[in-house]
Amino acid sequence: MKYTFLIASLFFLSTGINAQQVKFKKKERDGFYEEYYVLESDKKIKHGAYLKLNKPTLNSTNIWSESNLSPVNLAEYGSYRMGKKHGRWNKYYLNKNQIKYSGYFINGLRDSLWVNYFEEEGIRFLKEVSNNGQTNLEVVNLNSRISSQGLYKNDEQIGLWKYYDFDQNIIQKYDFD
Repeated sequence: MKYTFLIASLFFLSTGINAQQVKFKKKERDGFYEEYYVLESDKKIKHGAYLKLNKPTLNSTNIWSESNLSPVNLAEYGSYRMGKKHGRWNKYYLNKNQIKYSGYFINGLRDSLWVNYFEEEGIRFLKEVSNNGQTNLEVVNLNSRISSQGLYKNDEQIGLWKYYDFDQNIIQKYDFD
């Protein structure tokens, strides 16, 4: 089954793309599929919503199995402003649909709360959810366990960071101030 994805239907990101004329792009390379916007005036500058998916792969016996692997695997998504990551950004472990980290960028620099997650056994599957004529994807059983969390300011860790073991017990606190 072939899937076609539109960024706007997957993730609602406020990107401010109305201020610039942009063009929608799709690209497949190096085992990934990407959808994003570039400036009309400079097609090398990403500006707006961004989505990156891992291309489907076969399981170890080379037989397609939905119980072993989703037909689609999230790699990362977020948005760009004038070629720099800007706003909420999520990255996923390779071919697992398990979130690796989530945080915010301001003009390409990490800022605000960032949460890192453990890689867990198994694969999370995506399911299509229809609502008011729009189809979105959701990760089934999003049960990721936090490995660390804290604040960034201008791409530097600040304040109190907490580090957890797999059972979610705090194993360390470190104050970067």
